[in-house]
Amino acid sequence: GTEIRVHSAKFHQKVKQSISKFSDQIGINKETVRICDHQHLTYDLFAKHKGVEGSQVHKFRSMTNRYLADEQNLPANTDALTYAVIDFPLNRRVRSLIKNEDESGCYNQLYTLIADAFISSAKKQKLYKGAVIANGLVPIVRKGEDENVIASGELLMLGSNPSLTSCGYTCKWESNKLVDTVQLIFTACDKDKTSHGYGKFVNQIELALRDFAQRLEFVNDKEEMLVRLHQHIGFYLD
Repeated sequence: GTEIRVHSAKFHQKVKQSISKFSDQIGINKETVRICDHQHLTYDLFAKHKGVEGSQVHKFRSMTNRYLADEQNLPANTDALTYAVIDFPLNRRVRSLIKNEDESGCYNQLYTLIADAFISSAKKQKLYKGAVIANGLVPIVRKGEDENVIASGELLMLGSNPSLTSCGYTCKWESNKLVDTVQLIFTACDKDKTSHGYGKFVNQIELALRDFAQRLEFVNDKEEMLVRLHQHIGFYLD
Protein backbone atom coordinates (compact mmCIF):
# COMPACT_ATOMS: atom_id res chain seq x y z
CA GLY A 1 0.00 0.00 0.00
CA THR A 2 0.93 3.68 0.13
CA GLU A 3 2.38 3.31 3.65
CA ILE A 4 4.67 0.37 2.88
CA ARG A 5 7.83 2.44 3.38
CA VAL A 6 6.57 3.80 6.70
CA HIS A 7 5.90 0.29 8.01
CA SER A 8 8.90 -1.39 6.38
CA ALA A 9 10.72 -1.93 9.69
CA LYS A 10 7.81 -3.88 11.16
CA PHE A 11 7.46 -5.91 7.97
CA HIS A 12 11.20 -6.62 8.03
CA GLN A 13 11.00 -7.88 11.60
CA LYS A 14 8.08 -10.19 10.81
CA VAL A 15 9.95 -11.67 7.86
CA LYS A 16 13.09 -12.16 9.95
CA GLN A 17 11.13 -13.90 12.71
CA SER A 18 9.34 -16.15 10.21
CA ILE A 19 12.58 -17.19 8.49
CA SER A 20 14.27 -17.81 11.83
CA LYS A 21 11.39 -20.01 12.96
CA PHE A 22 11.34 -21.88 9.63
CA SER A 23 15.11 -22.47 9.88
CA ASP A 24 14.62 -24.03 13.32
CA GLN A 25 11.83 -26.26 12.05
CA ILE A 26 13.85 -27.76 9.20
CA GLY A 27 17.17 -27.80 11.00
CA ILE A 28 19.14 -25.33 8.87
CA ASN A 29 22.21 -23.66 10.33
CA LYS A 30 21.05 -20.05 10.73
CA GLU A 31 24.54 -18.74 10.07
CA THR A 32 24.13 -19.90 6.45
CA VAL A 33 20.79 -18.10 5.95
CA ARG A 34 21.12 -14.63 4.45
CA ILE A 35 18.31 -12.07 4.54
CA CYS A 36 18.29 -9.27 1.96
CA ASP A 37 16.02 -6.25 2.23
CA HIS A 38 15.81 -4.18 -0.96
CA GLN A 39 13.87 -0.91 -1.13
CA HIS A 40 13.62 1.76 -3.79
CA LEU A 41 11.81 4.96 -4.67
CA THR A 42 10.97 5.84 -8.28
CA TYR A 43 10.08 9.26 -9.65
CA ASP A 44 10.33 11.41 -12.76
CA LEU A 45 12.97 14.06 -12.16
CA PHE A 46 10.97 16.56 -14.20
CA ALA A 47 7.49 15.68 -12.92
CA LYS A 48 6.81 19.27 -11.82
CA HIS A 49 7.46 20.50 -15.36
CA LYS A 50 4.56 18.28 -16.44
CA GLY A 51 2.17 19.74 -13.87
CA VAL A 52 2.50 16.97 -11.29
CA GLU A 53 2.01 18.33 -7.78
CA GLY A 54 2.14 16.90 -4.28
CA SER A 55 5.55 15.26 -4.34
CA GLN A 56 6.63 13.76 -1.00
CA VAL A 57 9.83 14.88 0.71
CA HIS A 58 12.22 12.17 1.91
CA LYS A 59 15.29 12.57 4.09
CA PHE A 60 16.85 9.40 2.66
CA ARG A 61 18.09 8.20 6.01
CA SER A 62 20.05 4.97 6.01
CA MET A 63 17.92 1.87 6.50
CA THR A 64 19.82 1.15 9.72
CA ASN A 65 18.78 4.51 11.19
CA ARG A 66 15.21 4.26 9.90
CA TYR A 67 14.77 0.83 11.45
CA LEU A 68 16.43 1.95 14.68
CA ALA A 69 13.86 4.75 14.95
CA ASP A 70 11.22 1.99 14.98
CA GLU A 71 13.16 0.07 17.63
CA GLN A 72 14.38 -2.55 15.16
CA ASN A 73 18.08 -3.25 15.55
CA LEU A 74 19.98 -4.73 12.63
CA PRO A 75 22.85 -7.19 13.23
CA ALA A 76 26.38 -5.84 13.48
CA ASN A 77 27.36 -7.82 10.37
CA THR A 78 24.84 -6.00 8.15
CA ASP A 79 26.05 -4.94 4.71
CA ALA A 80 24.53 -1.80 3.19
CA LEU A 81 24.48 -0.41 -0.33
CA THR A 82 22.92 2.75 -1.78
CA TYR A 83 22.76 3.61 -5.47
CA ALA A 84 20.61 5.22 -8.15
CA VAL A 85 19.59 3.99 -11.60
CA ILE A 86 18.29 6.50 -14.14
CA ASP A 87 16.44 5.57 -17.32
CA PHE A 88 17.40 7.83 -20.21
CA PRO A 89 15.23 7.06 -23.27
CA LEU A 90 16.83 7.19 -26.71
CA ASN A 91 14.03 8.84 -28.65
CA ARG A 92 14.29 10.34 -32.10
CA ARG A 93 15.27 13.76 -30.74
CA VAL A 94 18.22 12.35 -28.81
CA ARG A 95 19.38 10.32 -31.79
CA SER A 96 19.24 13.44 -33.95
CA LEU A 97 21.92 15.06 -31.77
CA ILE A 98 24.39 13.12 -33.90
CA LYS A 99 24.21 15.10 -37.13
CA ASN A 100 26.18 12.63 -39.21
CA GLU A 101 24.84 9.33 -37.91
CA ASP A 102 26.70 6.29 -39.21
CA GLU A 103 24.40 4.62 -41.75
CA SER A 104 26.15 1.29 -41.19
CA GLY A 105 24.36 0.92 -37.84
CA CYS A 106 27.23 1.96 -35.60
CA TYR A 107 26.01 3.93 -32.58
CA ASN A 108 29.34 4.44 -30.89
CA GLN A 109 29.26 8.19 -31.52
CA LEU A 110 25.81 8.49 -29.92
CA TYR A 111 26.74 6.48 -26.85
CA THR A 112 30.00 8.39 -26.46
CA LEU A 113 28.11 11.69 -26.58
CA ILE A 114 25.75 10.54 -23.81
CA ALA A 115 28.51 9.04 -21.66
CA ASP A 116 30.73 12.12 -21.94
CA ALA A 117 27.87 14.45 -21.00
CA PHE A 118 26.80 12.25 -18.09
CA ILE A 119 30.28 11.77 -16.64
CA SER A 120 31.15 15.47 -17.01
CA SER A 121 27.95 16.47 -15.20
CA ALA A 122 28.57 13.88 -12.48
CA LYS A 123 32.14 14.97 -11.82
CA LYS A 124 30.97 18.58 -11.69
CA GLN A 125 28.96 17.55 -8.61
CA LYS A 126 31.87 15.51 -7.19
CA LEU A 127 30.26 12.16 -8.00
CA TYR A 128 33.00 9.76 -9.02
CA LYS A 129 31.42 6.28 -9.02
CA GLY A 130 28.91 4.93 -11.50
CA ALA A 131 28.21 3.41 -14.87
CA VAL A 132 26.68 3.95 -18.30
CA ILE A 133 24.92 0.84 -19.64
CA ALA A 134 23.58 0.59 -23.21
CA ASN A 135 23.75 -3.07 -24.19
CA GLY A 136 20.20 -4.24 -23.52
CA LEU A 137 21.11 -5.97 -20.24
CA VAL A 138 19.50 -5.12 -16.92
CA PRO A 139 22.09 -3.65 -14.51
CA ILE A 140 22.07 -5.04 -10.98
CA VAL A 141 24.35 -3.43 -8.40
CA ARG A 142 25.63 -5.69 -5.62
CA LYS A 143 28.22 -5.17 -2.92
CA GLY A 144 31.60 -6.72 -3.66
CA GLU A 145 35.20 -6.26 -2.60
CA ASP A 146 36.23 -6.13 -6.26
CA GLU A 147 34.21 -3.85 -8.51
CA ASN A 148 33.79 -6.43 -11.24
CA VAL A 149 31.28 -6.36 -14.10
CA ILE A 150 29.81 -9.77 -14.95
CA ALA A 151 27.14 -10.57 -17.55
CA SER A 152 24.74 -13.33 -16.49
CA GLY A 153 21.94 -14.02 -18.94
CA GLU A 154 19.85 -10.85 -19.23
CA LEU A 155 21.53 -9.32 -16.17
CA LEU A 156 24.69 -7.26 -15.83
CA MET A 157 26.10 -7.63 -12.33
CA LEU A 158 27.99 -4.53 -11.17
CA GLY A 159 30.12 -4.97 -8.07
CA SER A 160 30.39 -1.97 -5.77
CA ASN A 161 32.66 -1.51 -2.76
CA PRO A 162 31.40 1.43 -0.62
CA SER A 163 34.80 1.78 1.05
CA LEU A 164 36.34 2.85 -2.29
CA THR A 165 35.75 6.53 -3.00
CA SER A 166 36.73 7.20 -6.61
CA CYS A 167 36.65 4.18 -8.90
CA GLY A 168 35.48 6.11 -11.94
CA TYR A 169 32.75 5.22 -14.42
CA THR A 170 32.18 1.92 -16.18
CA CYS A 171 30.81 2.21 -19.73
CA LYS A 172 29.28 -0.85 -21.38
CA TRP A 173 27.56 -0.67 -24.76
CA GLU A 174 27.43 -2.48 -28.07
CA SER A 175 28.17 -0.04 -30.88
CA ASN A 176 26.09 -2.00 -33.41
CA LYS A 177 23.03 -2.23 -31.17
CA LEU A 178 20.54 0.61 -30.67
CA VAL A 179 18.81 0.28 -27.30
CA ASP A 180 15.56 1.95 -26.28
CA THR A 181 16.94 3.18 -22.97
CA VAL A 182 20.37 3.94 -21.57
CA GLN A 183 20.82 3.20 -17.86
CA LEU A 184 22.85 5.78 -15.94
CA ILE A 185 24.07 4.66 -12.53
CA PHE A 186 25.45 6.41 -9.45
CA THR A 187 26.79 4.34 -6.53
CA ALA A 188 27.35 5.78 -3.08
CA CYS A 189 30.52 5.29 -1.07
CA ASP A 190 30.82 5.47 2.70
CA LYS A 191 31.67 9.18 2.69
CA ASP A 192 28.37 9.97 0.92
CA LYS A 193 26.51 9.06 4.09
CA THR A 194 26.22 11.94 6.55
CA SER A 195 24.73 11.91 10.05
CA HIS A 196 21.40 12.70 8.39
CA GLY A 197 21.62 9.99 5.75
CA TYR A 198 21.92 10.25 1.97
CA GLY A 199 20.03 13.48 1.35
CA LYS A 200 23.14 15.33 0.17
CA PHE A 201 24.05 12.43 -2.15
CA VAL A 202 20.57 12.49 -3.71
CA ASN A 203 20.75 16.27 -4.12
CA GLN A 204 24.10 15.93 -5.92
CA ILE A 205 22.55 13.32 -8.23
CA GLU A 206 19.63 15.56 -9.11
CA LEU A 207 21.88 18.54 -9.80
CA ALA A 208 24.10 16.38 -12.00
CA LEU A 209 21.11 15.04 -13.93
CA ARG A 210 19.68 18.51 -14.50
CA ASP A 211 23.02 19.62 -15.88
CA PHE A 212 23.20 16.46 -18.01
CA ALA A 213 19.68 17.09 -19.32
CA GLN A 214 20.59 20.64 -20.26
CA ARG A 215 23.64 19.44 -22.17
CA LEU A 216 21.47 17.07 -24.22
CA GLU A 217 18.66 19.61 -24.70
CA PHE A 218 16.16 17.55 -22.71
CA VAL A 219 12.53 18.62 -23.15
CA ASN A 220 11.53 18.74 -19.49
CA ASP A 221 7.78 19.10 -19.94
CA LYS A 222 7.49 16.26 -22.45
CA GLU A 223 10.28 13.76 -21.88
CA GLU A 224 10.55 11.50 -18.85
CA MET A 225 13.71 10.77 -16.88
CA LEU A 226 12.94 8.11 -14.28
CA VAL A 227 15.14 8.02 -11.20
CA ARG A 228 15.18 4.93 -8.97
CA LEU A 229 16.92 5.34 -5.64
CA HIS A 230 17.90 1.98 -4.17
CA GLN A 231 18.76 1.09 -0.59
CA HIS A 232 19.85 -2.48 0.15
CA ILE A 233 20.85 -4.28 3.33
CA GLY A 234 21.89 -7.89 3.82
CA PHE A 235 22.97 -10.03 6.76
CA TYR A 236 23.21 -13.61 7.97
CA LEU A 237 20.98 -14.87 10.76
CA ASP A 238 22.73 -15.59 14.01
